[in-house]
Amino acid sequence: MAGLLAVGLYLNHIAVSVGVSTSVWLPVVCAIVVVAAALMTGDRSGIAEATNQLMRDSNLYHIVSISGLHMSMVAGFVYAALRLALAGLMASPVGRGLAGWPLHKVAALGALAAAGAYLWLSGGGVPTERAFLMVAVMLGAILLDRRALSL
Repeated sequence: MAGLLAVGLYLNHIAVSVGVSTSVWLPVVCAIVVVAAALMTGDRSGIAEATNQLMRDSNLYHIVSISGLHMSMVAGFVYAALRLALAGLMASPVGRGLAGWPLHKVAALGALAAAGAYLWLSGGGVPTERAFLMVAVMLGAILLDRRALSL
């Protein structure tokens, strides 16, 4: 919370220094924050109707719906980050005990946990559950030493 307050004070300082009133920039910043929250959680209730209409008119409204793209991005990022971090740790003197561990399986378990947390965070709508199931099948294939991508 203190970080958001600091950002707000900094933005206010910049706006005042260039002569822009708070009443001009504050609604824009609030709209951006609400849309960003909707992108993460799928909850569109905080978005103003004017913003919703602008997004519909520009054919961008589907972006705030959590789909397979969002779920696969979360799982893919966590999988890659964990695999890279574990490989880097293994190369250091601290991680010598990891020799022989299947790091790709550890990373797949971490990615599955992250996808499950994202499912819980988003409220678990039907499209999100379907996306989680597809990601879980792919990560399960990695855990069972099968090909995750067959194409």
